[in-house]
Amino acid sequence: MEITAIYHLENIPDLQLEYLKRILAKRDEGAEVPDNLLKLHIGLLCQLHPKEVLNEVKSYDYPLEDCMDICKKYEIKDAYAFFLEKNGNTFEALNNLLEVFMDSIQKKYRKVKERKSFSKG
Repeated sequence: MEITAIYHLENIPDLQLEYLKRILAKRDEGAEVPDNLLKLHIGLLCQLHPKEVLNEVKSYDYPLEDCMDICKKYEIKDAYAFFLEKNGNTFEALNNLLEVFMDSIQKKYRKVKERKSFSKG
Protein backbone atom coordinates (compact mmCIF):
# COMPACT_ATOMS: atom_id res chain seq x y z
CA MET A 1 0.00 0.00 0.00
CA GLU A 2 2.69 2.52 1.04
CA ILE A 3 4.84 1.69 -1.98
CA THR A 4 1.95 2.26 -4.37
CA ALA A 5 1.23 5.62 -2.75
CA ILE A 6 4.86 6.69 -3.18
CA TYR A 7 4.80 6.03 -6.90
CA HIS A 8 1.50 7.90 -7.29
CA LEU A 9 3.29 10.97 -5.93
CA GLU A 10 5.94 11.03 -8.66
CA ASN A 11 4.60 14.32 -10.05
CA ILE A 12 4.98 15.92 -6.61
CA PRO A 13 8.62 15.11 -5.74
CA ASP A 14 8.72 17.15 -2.51
CA LEU A 15 5.75 15.26 -1.11
CA GLN A 16 7.11 11.97 -2.43
CA LEU A 17 10.38 12.58 -0.62
CA GLU A 18 8.63 13.46 2.64
CA TYR A 19 6.53 10.30 2.45
CA LEU A 20 9.65 8.25 1.75
CA LYS A 21 11.42 9.77 4.74
CA ARG A 22 8.61 8.59 7.00
CA ILE A 23 8.94 5.06 5.66
CA LEU A 24 12.74 5.14 5.95
CA ALA A 25 12.51 6.32 9.55
CA LYS A 26 11.27 2.84 10.37
CA ARG A 27 14.79 1.52 9.60
CA ASP A 28 15.81 2.61 13.08
CA GLU A 29 13.20 0.20 14.44
CA GLY A 30 14.65 -2.64 12.37
CA ALA A 31 12.28 -2.45 9.39
CA GLU A 32 13.57 -3.64 6.02
CA VAL A 33 13.23 -1.15 3.18
CA PRO A 34 13.23 -2.44 -0.41
CA ASP A 35 16.15 -1.39 -2.61
CA ASN A 36 13.85 0.33 -5.11
CA LEU A 37 12.71 2.74 -2.39
CA LEU A 38 16.27 3.34 -1.24
CA LYS A 39 17.33 4.19 -4.80
CA LEU A 40 14.31 6.45 -5.25
CA HIS A 41 15.18 8.20 -2.00
CA ILE A 42 18.76 8.90 -3.07
CA GLY A 43 17.57 10.12 -6.48
CA LEU A 44 15.11 12.53 -4.90
CA LEU A 45 17.68 13.75 -2.40
CA CYS A 46 20.15 14.36 -5.23
CA GLN A 47 17.57 16.46 -7.04
CA LEU A 48 15.99 18.31 -4.14
CA HIS A 49 18.56 18.42 -1.33
CA PRO A 50 22.00 17.59 -2.78
CA LYS A 51 23.87 18.76 0.32
CA GLU A 52 22.12 16.07 2.41
CA VAL A 53 23.14 13.11 0.24
CA LEU A 54 26.60 12.44 1.68
CA ASN A 55 25.39 12.45 5.27
CA GLU A 56 22.51 10.12 4.36
CA VAL A 57 24.67 7.54 2.58
CA LYS A 58 27.18 7.60 5.42
CA SER A 59 24.42 6.96 7.95
CA TYR A 60 22.61 4.06 6.28
CA ASP A 61 23.31 1.25 3.83
CA TYR A 62 22.22 1.85 0.26
CA PRO A 63 22.61 -0.31 -2.86
CA LEU A 64 26.22 0.47 -3.75
CA GLU A 65 26.39 0.33 -7.55
CA ASP A 66 22.96 1.81 -8.24
CA CYS A 67 23.32 4.69 -5.81
CA MET A 68 26.85 5.38 -7.00
CA ASP A 69 25.43 5.73 -10.53
CA ILE A 70 22.66 8.02 -9.28
CA CYS A 71 25.16 10.28 -7.50
CA LYS A 72 27.33 10.38 -10.60
CA LYS A 73 24.32 11.26 -12.78
CA TYR A 74 23.37 14.20 -10.55
CA GLU A 75 27.03 15.19 -10.01
CA ILE A 76 26.94 14.78 -6.24
CA LYS A 77 30.70 14.40 -6.21
CA ASP A 78 31.31 13.93 -2.51
CA ALA A 79 28.73 11.13 -2.21
CA TYR A 80 29.98 9.62 -5.47
CA ALA A 81 33.51 9.60 -4.03
CA PHE A 82 32.18 7.96 -0.86
CA PHE A 83 30.66 5.13 -2.92
CA LEU A 84 33.82 4.80 -5.02
CA GLU A 85 35.91 4.42 -1.89
CA LYS A 86 33.43 1.96 -0.40
CA ASN A 87 33.66 -0.02 -3.64
CA GLY A 88 37.46 -0.16 -3.36
CA ASN A 89 38.26 2.52 -5.96
CA THR A 90 40.34 4.64 -3.59
CA PHE A 91 42.38 6.41 -6.26
CA GLU A 92 39.31 7.44 -8.25
CA ALA A 93 37.60 8.54 -5.03
CA LEU A 94 40.56 10.76 -4.14
CA ASN A 95 40.54 12.28 -7.63
CA ASN A 96 36.85 13.00 -7.25
CA LEU A 97 37.35 14.64 -3.86
CA LEU A 98 40.17 16.70 -5.32
CA GLU A 99 37.70 17.97 -7.93
CA VAL A 100 35.28 18.92 -5.15
CA PHE A 101 38.06 20.77 -3.36
CA MET A 102 39.20 22.59 -6.51
CA ASP A 103 35.62 23.59 -7.36
CA SER A 104 35.23 25.02 -3.86
CA ILE A 105 38.47 27.01 -4.15
CA GLN A 106 37.46 28.38 -7.55
CA LYS A 107 34.06 29.51 -6.23
CA LYS A 108 35.69 31.27 -3.30
CA TYR A 109 38.25 32.89 -5.58
CA ARG A 110 35.47 34.22 -7.86
CA LYS A 111 33.64 35.68 -4.85
CA VAL A 112 36.77 37.44 -3.64
CA LYS A 113 37.47 38.74 -7.13
CA GLU A 114 33.88 40.04 -7.44
CA ARG A 115 34.14 41.86 -4.10
CA LYS A 116 37.36 43.53 -5.17
CA SER A 117 35.84 44.68 -8.47
CA PHE A 118 32.84 46.16 -6.60
CA SER A 119 35.04 48.01 -4.14
CA LYS A 120 37.06 49.62 -6.97
CA GLY A 121 33.94 51.11 -8.58
